[in-house]
Amino acid sequence: MAKKSTKLYERTEPDLKEQVEEILPALPLNIYTLSDEQINAELEKGYADMQYGRTKAGNTVFSDIRKTISKNIFG
Repeated sequence: MAKKSTKLYERTEPDLKEQVEEILPALPLNIYTLSDEQINAELEKGYADMQYGRTKAGNTVFSDIRKTISKNIFG
């Protein structure tokens, strides 16, 4: 069954619009909504990061996440 789509138009406060525009780029990508070209571009960016050493070890990343969560919960 084909998915249906629709367009939505709304009026938004300028300040709210600016806040949303700042937040959206920080959200993770949804691979199911990306085109093949967008997926390839994201993979190329990741590959370039690996080549130039712009990576962190997994255990470091998870440790940083735990610290951030703990700081946000317990202050």
